[in-house]
Amino acid sequence: MIETAFSTIDREELQEVADQIGAATSSLMEFEPVSVLEEDIAKSFRAMSGERQDVEPTLGFSGMG
Repeated sequence: MIETAFSTIDREELQEVADQIGAATSSLMEFEPVSVLEEDIAKSFRAMSGERQDVEPTLGFSGMG
C-alpha cells in the first residue's frame, strides 16, 4: 500500500523532502546528547555483535535509492 501511495508522488518532490529530512537529521546530530546517544547505541551494538561484524549503526533516515 505504501509503495502505491508513493508511486503517485513526483520523484523530484520526494527527493526534495528527502533532502529536507537529511538536513534536519544533520542539525539534530549537532546536539551533544543526540550524538552521545548515537555513540552509545553503536557501542552497545558492537558489544552484542562482536568485533568481527563490520557495522556502524547511526541515527537518522535512509535516503532514496
